[in-house]
Amino acid sequence: MFAMIATFTAFSILPVAEATVIFFVNPVLVALLAWLVLGEKVGLIGGVSVLVCFGGVRFPPKFGPPVKVESASLNR
Repeated sequence: MFAMIATFTAFSILPVAEATVIFFVNPVLVALLAWLVLGEKVGLIGGVSVLVCFGGVRFPPKFGPPVKVESASLNR
């Protein structure tokens, strides 16, 4: 219960981009920790998948110049 409250509180404080990255990297972290802590077997495809996912998070592609986004708050 505490972990769920802490997660949603952290996501409400973080910027949307960072919260989204953390949310989608979570299964990869679980697979990595299961291998390290529990001794789960990770095959070649699983290991390469984890490395590719971490590489995509660490080195995101740059498709163009940064865009300035104005606040889109519903509070006026």
